[in-house]
Amino acid sequence: MINIKKHIVAFILFLLAYTLLWTIPLAVEFIGIEASIQDLKVVLTWSTATETANLGFILERKTDSLASWESHANYLNDDALVGQGTVSTQSNYTYTDSLVTNGITYFYRISGIDYANNIGLLDSLSILVEEVGIKPMVPSDFILTAYPNPFNPRIAISYKLSVFSHINTSIYNTQGILVKELINDFVEAGNHEIIWDATGIPSGVYIVTMQAGNTVKSQKIALIK
Repeated sequence: MINIKKHIVAFILFLLAYTLLWTIPLAVEFIGIEASIQDLKVVLTWSTATETANLGFILERKTDSLASWESHANYLNDDALVGQGTVSTQSNYTYTDSLVTNGITYFYRISGIDYANNIGLLDSLSILVEEVGIKPMVPSDFILTAYPNPFNPRIAISYKLSVFSHINTSIYNTQGILVKELINDFVEAGNHEIIWDATGIPSGVYIVTMQAGNTVKSQKIALIK
């Protein structure tokens, strides 16, 4: 009976070790995704610089920024989403979504999956379908301010977006280590404010970084206690 228990324990430890061995970050060097229109069909194109054990891609879609993502297509039901496996050269992909309606904004999110079934989010995109084409809703510029600065322990981070955008706002220390992710979501155009409460965070200089579309802005802030 004792030997059986030992074998069971050994087998469980083996499974855990095997799982940990394969639970690695998705090894896809993603370049980016773009959208265009052809005959009122959304054409998504994306590229990877390199791929390692890339099984394929999963595409999700929605028409409401506050709604949950819904599976739209994946590598199992569409050959356009099948990965290249392991390659060290650039790979280009194209997917055509014909199930769209003129005048509707569509949100797309693409993820990758490897041979060990690890899934990693790669990028997202929001587009407005119009008869004359698609307008990528990405700001060319935005305004970022933080006050008071220096602060203790709360600071207001304000920003103004010219269009509806996907933004990421995070706090880093001067060594480039992430301290706090404040927001990673789609946000309406206009003026917005985020309050960061740094209670429990040591005094020092930190960097607020905001990315909206392809535009990134940073500002140094000083926490003095």
